[in-house]
Order: sequence, then C-alpha cells, then structure tokens
Amino acid sequence: DAAGVTALFNLNVLHHLNHVVGTDFDIAKFRHQAFYDEVKGRIEMHLVSESRQAISLEGTTFLCEKDEPLHTENSYKYSLDEIKALASQAGMTFVKHWEDNQARFFVVLLQVPFSHSAGT
Repeated sequence: DAAGVTALFNLNVLHHLNHVVGTDFDIAKFRHQAFYDEVKGRIEMHLVSESRQAISLEGTTFLCEKDEPLHTENSYKYSLDEIKALASQAGMTFVKHWEDNQARFFVVLLQVPFSHSAGT
C-alpha cells in the first residue's frame, strides 16, 4: 500500500520476535517486499536483508546474507465460487456474502452443521 502500513505490519514480525523470544534482529537492516504469485493465487510477503548480518537466539547465531528473503506470510485470494467450493468440501454451507463496490473483497457467512455429540 502507498502509505506503507503493510510494510510496517510485516517489519513488526521482527520487532515481535525480538521482544517475545529474545532475538536481536536489526529491523532497520530489513526491507519489506511483497508480490502476487498468480500460479499459487497468493500474495507473498518477505523481509529482505539489506546486508550480511548475524542474528542470535538462545546462544545460537544464524547468518542472514545480503538480499536473503525471510518468507513471512502467504495471503491467499479466492473468488466467490472458490470460497463456496472450499466451504462445501469442509462440510460448511454458504449462507450469504457481502462485497465491496468492485467485488474485490468478500465477507462470507458460512454455517457449520450442529452436532449434539460435539464435546462428548
């Protein structure tokens, strides 16, 4: 996105790792990269190292080469028909959907069959 929100979101992965598991990523040495893989039908997000660097975790050092990508996310894109088919394969019933004016985004309501034996 033009405002850079997605890049900040992606770079936050490294900040979170530093904070939660104690790595020492230098976030300023990574750049966000995203692209659409048409064959796989997904957006891939990567963080690319801008220099050769070492990252530590619990006494182990991991090397990251210059221009080496860290694959952080896959975001799959489905048509409404594909969503209906996936729901059906999972045993769910398509109930209703809402979409934006250009039919680029959907919110889908699916129903899962109720089972009296669930949790017993």
